[in-house]
Amino acid sequence: MLNVVVTTCGDHNHLSSGEAAELISALLEKAGYTDPSVEWRARVDKELHADSKTPPIRVVRSKVFGLVLKIKPQPNATYLQVVTLLLPDNCSFSAEKLFVDLKGVWRSINRFWRKRPKSERLSRMDTLTNMVKSVVPTEVAQAPIAAPFEEELDWSALKGICNNRKKLAFVLKRIYELSKDGISRNKVEFVETIKRMCGWEHHLTRIVSRVLSELHRNDYIQEMRNTRSALSGYSLTALGLGVLGIKDEAPSADQSTSPAEPGLLELRGFILHYASRSRELTDVCNKIEQNEQKRKELMKQVSQLDQEDQQLLTMFSGNKMLYHLLRQVQQHQEEPKTE
Repeated sequence: MLNVVVTTCGDHNHLSSGEAAELISALLEKAGYTDPSVEWRARVDKELHADSKTPPIRVVRSKVFGLVLKIKPQPNATYLQVVTLLLPDNCSFSAEKLFVDLKGVWRSINRFWRKRPKSERLSRMDTLTNMVKSVVPTEVAQAPIAAPFEEELDWSALKGICNNRKKLAFVLKRIYELSKDGISRNKVEFVETIKRMCGWEHHLTRIVSRVLSELHRNDYIQEMRNTRSALSGYSLTALGLGVLGIKDEAPSADQSTSPAEPGLLELRGFILHYASRSRELTDVCNKIEQNEQKRKELMKQVSQLDQEDQQLLTMFSGNKMLYHLLRQVQQHQEEPKTE
């Protein structure tokens, strides 16, 4: 294995390089860069979302001082890291040549990495365990640990928590502590706090929310609501308390919300009682407005008819011959008909 050092930059110190160094070393060895005396350095620039189809490593582009790689640090990780592979000091090749060499072999590295035997990973874990035991004193190593499983849990994927007793107890303990601190929160703040307490910063918030929904669906936790009936968090049910070995002190569904004050109840009853009356009053007001609009339209039509009558009268009064002719016609109509 080549000497590859992976570091983080900026405010990404919480990120874990995982198997990034091994992937980069395998990629360089496959491309023919096998000099063990050369020190390769890489830095993690940022983090993106990944799924099951994301390859372990991919060569993206070249820069003046190195290459840009996208690495999925663990097989079941839900994120990938954008890594810049820097050129070694006093190297005799350019970034463009390194890009061409690595671009042609990264697909074969992905196939090898997915099909590698499990014994390789187990042997590497045994090596790391032996190194830790050699450093830790005997009396400290034999001291009882309160929760030994919390340090050994793999949170690369937040799936199957309800089927894993250790993971389930770990999450329920954090929810129990958060529900007892007495701080008022909304749902988003509750999820973000659980995400931080469990060390799931590299997972998306919606993934953490799905975990809580799964626990609620399996009756391990129950919803807590404020006086406005808005979801403010979760608390443990009797089943969840039983997983932690705590006596049943979970409030019932009716007691999960604080009782409303008498004044609020009286005001609520008053509003409900007069809600139908207020709707009737609104309908009456709308009808009055419609009638008033129709009355205005009719008054406008009457005014137009009066103007037409006035114009006709003016026309007849100015023509005396037409006036006498109309008088004769009227007299002729009034004369009795003779047989």
